[in-house]
Amino acid sequence: MDLKRVERENMSSRAALTNDVLEDQYVNLPSKIFKSWWTYELNELWQSLLFKSFLVSLVVAIPLVIYFSITNPILLIGIINVFLVPLILGSLAVSKLNEKRLMIRQDNENINKLFLEIIQWKPNVDPRSWDLIALHINQHLYEMGNWNTPGFFYDGHLVYAWFKPIRAYYIANEEQDRTVSTENSKNSILKKQEYQFKQYKKLAVEAYNAAVDDYWQDQYPMTASLMTNSNQSPV
Repeated sequence: MDLKRVERENMSSRAALTNDVLEDQYVNLPSKIFKSWWTYELNELWQSLLFKSFLVSLVVAIPLVIYFSITNPILLIGIINVFLVPLILGSLAVSKLNEKRLMIRQDNENINKLFLEIIQWKPNVDPRSWDLIALHINQHLYEMGNWNTPGFFYDGHLVYAWFKPIRAYYIANEEQDRTVSTENSKNSILKKQEYQFKQYKKLAVEAYNAAVDDYWQDQYPMTASLMTNSNQSPV
């Protein structure tokens, strides 16, 4: 009997059971709440005071342009400049939102949360396997006061996109990280925190890699069987 195959089947059964139990939680994911990414993005922007100011100034500017275009066309050119105010406010709102998102993604505490979720749930290349992680991180950021809504990530696809460059950097610098981590583990508290961070990153990458291997073996069992037989054959 192929023990690895049985183990993968048991893991798949447990994962399916877990997904069934947690299915009701997915309704809180933004991709399940909003009809499109654009409506979600507008909702997130609405939480910004700058964006609210943009809408108010736009509501004021439109009637003024209409009124003066009828009564006094000469002043129309000057009134059109009123549109610059809402445009500036709108641009600032989008810029600030993106800047805050970047800061959150670069924060080590939030990255640690990502690593721990990956170690726990072992997602793979299917973006849907990241939805539960997106849900948990969204709730974490909201409860910690880092984001105004429990909807930082639209869905698991964006969490996966967040992890990909982290994994790529780890693979490219794995040997250097291992050497520095061993040295840092013997030093100050700050360096021990850095060591812990790198250990979580290592475990997260390993958990993901193993999950990806299992995923492709499940998708293409014949190829996996041929590779196993090839590895067992004498050279």
